[in-house]
Amino acid sequence: MADQQAGRMQAARVLVDVEAALKAGREDALTSCATSEQRSDVMESYTQQCKMARTTLGMADDAAEVPQHLCCQITWSPLVDPVVTPAGISYERQILLEHLDRGNRFEPVTREPLEASQLYPNKMLVDAVDAYIEEHPDIFFAAI
Repeated sequence: MADQQAGRMQAARVLVDVEAALKAGREDALTSCATSEQRSDVMESYTQQCKMARTTLGMADDAAEVPQHLCCQITWSPLVDPVVTPAGISYERQILLEHLDRGNRFEPVTREPLEASQLYPNKMLVDAVDAYIEEHPDIFFAAI
C-alpha cells in the first residue's frame, strides 16, 4: 500500500510539473501575441496540450470523473495525501496547510477554529483512494 501511495504521489508531482511547464510556455507565447485571434489560438493550444498531458499520463475517459468523496473539499481535485479535521471533513494536506499558512485559522467548510496540529492522516480514505486507483487508474490520474 505504501508503494501505491508513493507511486500516486509521484504521478501527481509529474503532472503538476508538466502543467506548470505548459503554463509557463503559454505565458511566454501570450506576450508575443499581437491580436486577439493569436491569443485565442495560444489558449486553445494550451488547453489541448494540457488535455493531452492528462490523457497521456492517465489515459482518461473524458466523461468519467473521480467520485466526490475522494476529492478535496477546497479544490475538488482527487485526494493524494488526505487529512481529516476535528469536524470530520477531509482535505488534501498541502492545500489545507497553505490555507492555514495564509493566516486563515479556520476550517474552510465549518469555519470552526483550526490549527495544523489538529490534522490527522485519513487512512481510511487513503485505502478508498487506493482501491479506486486499482479499478480506475486512467480516470484518477487524468483528474489530478
